[in-house]
Parts: sequence; structure tokens; C-alpha cells
Amino acid sequence: MPTRVYKHKALFLVVPVLTAAAAAVFSACFTPATRVDVTAVFPQKAWAQTPVVFKPVAGAGLSAADCARCHAEHVADWKLSTHAHALQDLQFQAELAKASSPKWLCLNCHTPLGNQREELVRYLDKGNILKPIGEKNAHFNPQLKNESVTCGVCHFRQDADGETKIIAAKQHTSAPHPLVADPVGLRSRCLDCHNVSETVNAQLVCSFQTGDELAAGYLAGKQDCAGCHMRETQGKNATARHRHSFIGGGVAKTYALLGQQNKAGYLNALQFSLHGVKASSGGLTANLIIFNSGTGHRVPTGDPERFVEIRLTALDAQGRTIAEKTERIGQTWQWSPVARKLADNRILPGEKREIPFHLSTPVEIHGVLLQARHVRLTAENARYMKQDAAHAAKPYAKQIAQIEAHYPFSRFIYKESINLKSGAKKIASPAELESLSLPLQGR
Repeated sequence: MPTRVYKHKALFLVVPVLTAAAAAVFSACFTPATRVDVTAVFPQKAWAQTPVVFKPVAGAGLSAADCARCHAEHVADWKLSTHAHALQDLQFQAELAKASSPKWLCLNCHTPLGNQREELVRYLDKGNILKPIGEKNAHFNPQLKNESVTCGVCHFRQDADGETKIIAAKQHTSAPHPLVADPVGLRSRCLDCHNVSETVNAQLVCSFQTGDELAAGYLAGKQDCAGCHMRETQGKNATARHRHSFIGGGVAKTYALLGQQNKAGYLNALQFSLHGVKASSGGLTANLIIFNSGTGHRVPTGDPERFVEIRLTALDAQGRTIAEKTERIGQTWQWSPVARKLADNRILPGEKREIPFHLSTPVEIHGVLLQARHVRLTAENARYMKQDAAHAAKPYAKQIAQIEAHYPFSRFIYKESINLKSGAKKIASPAELESLSLPLQGR
């Protein structure tokens, strides 16, 4: 690959931000003829539009801290979510550090409220996304910015008079603030960011197609995002409520959060069944069936660089590895010189896939180990992230330079061991898998 500037996917695309004073001068240099409205460049694409600046709601406020006064359990859930750390995500911050990235556009999904933005971009110079015309935002709230994808991203709407309305799935007459029941509008908010498919230029491609995958799957019309990612749980006083941790693939943004995934409601969507295991003097044969029984979309979904690694290992009498084979399930992309998808073998919704294994070894096999990991970041890609670390924002530069110590690369989602002599089989529990995942620094 001749260059690594565009190694990572292009939802993370950005240019350096000007100071407020420089931005004012910069904006003044443009005549109306050169200013092209963002809505004209990206018509009917919610993720690209200028974020709405919301007025505070009487009795409610705008931040998660305000919401926690009455919704403490919901906010506690949310703090364990990827949403709550979308801005602080080191992989995202490394992408923002690239000189080629249109920061204003990327931030539309990682800090989606207008109140979270120091500058608002309504126009582009001659329609060029790498030449935003920013204007200082008098309503910028730094506390709210650090909340990333906060409560109001889903629950705030602006009415025709510019007033902020709080929407909910159901009407509650006892709420201390104005409330509008809009379950369809609330649930559809997910796809504003989780169903983005855009070729920006030769190297920059946004490819997050979870909504399209759901629409094409066996759960189309029967289930939506919230049905799986906001499962019902028991709240205070035995009151049913929906989780706001939005757990997905289980690879958290920090090691501390990785150790909280089961508590937050993580469930592995894939079922693994190993059968036909036969050891001989020449090696081992086995068949693995993987069943995507738990999702309405492909697995893995979202970030096109995620994949599931399946590893089957043959062990000797002392438990040492004598042969092994891996299978990779995911997308394969070429990012340079032209971004394009080369292959895609992800597991479809409801699909059962059989994978045959054959391991050759003259050594007698006493045991078999099957492991599956969901990989978010490879060591190779981490090295490219470090190249731009010095250009990252101050709070993140040092952490990106030491990415292995701060950012989980992967998570075990399944582990099974079989003693071929006794026939004993052991399948790791969710707690064991979570514990096994914590030492996987840089792997």
C-alpha cells in the first residue's frame, strides 16, 4: 500500500479548526457566490446537516446531569455506553488528527447537538467539504460537549416556534417538563448515524449500513434497533424500564468499561457449535456451525474494519499448541489509492454457516480449544494511528501514542475446550470471557 494517510475508514474525516478570530476573518473573505449551503451539498441526509441549537427546557435542562435528577438509573446505564464516550474514543480522535479529515462532518455524529459545537458550519466554500465556513457558536456548552451522544440527542426536538420539546416512547402526565409521545420518531433516530453510506472522494468512504442490513433481514418490520439494544430490565420498585447502555459488539472504549459490559447487558449474538471432532495420526478434523440467531443485521456490523476471528487449536498432553487454524469473518477493504470493498463474508441475519477445519500434525492430539474474538482494532492499524498522535487534541495525544494501554483492541465472545481422551467439555461463562478479555492489551 503506497500510503497510509487514508488507512482507516472515512466516517472519520476532518480539517484543522480555526481560532474564533481567524474564523471571523476567514468567513468574511467569502462572497455569497462562493458560499454553498450544506443542505445543498448533502440534501436529505440528517448526519450532514448543521446541528440544531436547543433552548433549555424549564424543569429539565439540557445535560445528562440534569436528566439524572429524575432518571438516575437511565443515566447510570448511559455512562457505560459507547454513546457516552463517542467523542473521547481514541480511535476517533486519531482520525480527527489527520489533516485530510473534515472535522465538522465527523462531529455531527459524535457530538450531534448544536450546543456541543464551538463552531457551526452552515456553508462550504464552493461546496468543498474540506473548506467549511465556520461561525462562532454563542450557545456552546463545553460540559455538554464532553457528554458526546447525550440524552438530548435522541430526546430533543425543536418545534416550529424554535422551542425544545422532549419526546418519549409514551405519554407521562406527571412529568415535570413538557413531554411529547413520539415512539416512531424516537426509535428512528438511531439510523441518522448508524445508516450512513457515502462516497466522499476516492479515498474517503463512510460505510455504516446497519439500517439497510436490518431492512433486508428476517426481522424487517418485526424488530427495530431499540428492541435488541434497549432490552427491558427491572428498575427501582420493580418497575420495568429499558436499558440505556446500548451494548453492541462488546468491545468497549476503555478497559474499565470493558469490565462492565456484562453488567450493562451484553449478549453474544452468535451461537457456536463444534461437532464431528476427530483426531487421527495425521491431525484433526472438525466442523463448526455459527448461527447468527440474535441480530437482525450482519455480524459484525458498523465499522467496516471490525471482524470476528475464529481460532481452532490442537493441544498436546501438556496443553501446548501443536497446530492451529484461524478464520476471519468481516469486510476487507482497500483504502488507497482508491477506497473499495474487496470482500465481505459477514454472517447474515438468521444465517447458519458451517466452517470445516483440518489441522495437520504428526503429534498425538489430546485436546481441542475453540476461541472467537470480536476485533475492533488490529495492531497494524494501531501503528498507523500513532503516526498522527502528535497532531491529536491535547487530552488525547499521549493516550493515542500509548494506545495499547488505554484502548481495548478486542473481546473474547466464545471459548470452548474439549479433552479428547475423557470427552470432557468446558464452555467459558460470560464472566470468564470478560475476564479473559481484559489482559488483551494491544491484541
